[in-house]
Amino acid sequence: MALHDFSAPRFSSANTEQRPLVVLGASVRAMSSSATQAGWNVYAADLFCDLDLLATAVAARRIGEDVGGYPAGLAECAAAFPDAPWCYTGAIENYPHLIDQIAALRPLAGNTGDIVRRVRDPATLARVLRQAGLHFPETSFTPVGIRTDGSFVQKPIASAGGRGVARWTASLAHHWQAARSGFPTAPPTTLWQKWIDGDSMAAAFILSPRSAQMIGLSHQLVGQPWCYAAPHAYCGSIHVPLASIQATTHHQLTRLGLVLSQEFGLLGAVGVDLVVDPEGNVTVIEVNPRPTASMEIIERANGVSIAKEHLFACGFSATPLGASNKPSPAPARTEELGRYWSKAVLFARHDIPIQAALHDQLLCQCRAWSKANGSGWAAIADLPTLGQTIPSTRPAVTIFACGNTASASYAQLTDRTAAITAILATGNLTPPAKE
Repeated sequence: MALHDFSAPRFSSANTEQRPLVVLGASVRAMSSSATQAGWNVYAADLFCDLDLLATAVAARRIGEDVGGYPAGLAECAAAFPDAPWCYTGAIENYPHLIDQIAALRPLAGNTGDIVRRVRDPATLARVLRQAGLHFPETSFTPVGIRTDGSFVQKPIASAGGRGVARWTASLAHHWQAARSGFPTAPPTTLWQKWIDGDSMAAAFILSPRSAQMIGLSHQLVGQPWCYAAPHAYCGSIHVPLASIQATTHHQLTRLGLVLSQEFGLLGAVGVDLVVDPEGNVTVIEVNPRPTASMEIIERANGVSIAKEHLFACGFSATPLGASNKPSPAPARTEELGRYWSKAVLFARHDIPIQAALHDQLLCQCRAWSKANGSGWAAIADLPTLGQTIPSTRPAVTIFACGNTASASYAQLTDRTAAITAILATGNLTPPAKE
């Protein structure tokens, strides 16, 4: 069974009239799919090179297998791809030198290394946000004086997806101090940040020198046991209609978008991890200066093309010469589309060899659920290729669900995730789970 039998919208082979685009990152499947639908011929490289990336990209390479290690191997891939604009996804913001290295050789549709360094510096971000009347957690680059009662978290300065985040306790402090013994002058790689109670959310913006548009908001699923995620790891999103949020929250998010555009000069699709308290007050946790994992459910729910909007805001368009070069219209409201989308990233509990029976079962299940959705979108993404092995604790697949309400979407998501968990545990070819 071929992927294109069930993955919709369907993708054709390379069109010589379309412009080439290079997409690089740890995982680029979502951006590659969006850019292909927006009219680009995509050349991609990431850590996974999954089945659905192979279906959307003209050419795709896996870092660590086809070429050298991550992230340096991305530059090697870029050099082998056509002379074309390029954009990046997570977690390349942790390597601004690499951004500048590749941008010196081809046009960058995104934020430069200098902009990334500034917005990813917690001290600078805190100062700018507070001057604008926005909130940022109390943050320290040393554990001296930090309470060990769990009211702070320890996290890597170069963070991504919640990896390496832990509550700061006396036990953790003891182990950390022991590990640091003898290295008092080592450069800081860790920060300590006050834990903020509230709803963990992500806001999506399209930024340009002339505008700052918030295009979506989502609840973040973090450390969910049913996804087998690490305690603070990102493992999915649930779309939140903008019309449903409090006026206080909307006002602060609007101001945040303007600050990111005017004070930092950010361009294109930008995601912000944040916490919203019961009174609607927003605390910014970090800024991701590129398209993020949560944006694809906004694309599904609102009908907005993330790639098209990102590239247009960065000064690029796939529109043929002489045709309309306007950005896509404002996204439709979720209520009008009648769909509430959610996604879950399911992590491997153990090494999973992708043998023929398991491979076919995943494809059968994807086809059945995609047909049931009736939306033209695939219900399972990041599908592994036949013969590969998914290492323990690594992402296995991404699962999507939709419903007429957010609660219905979430219920379907947990049911589908349980079904895929069972399939991965057995690898047996059984009839697709029905809903």
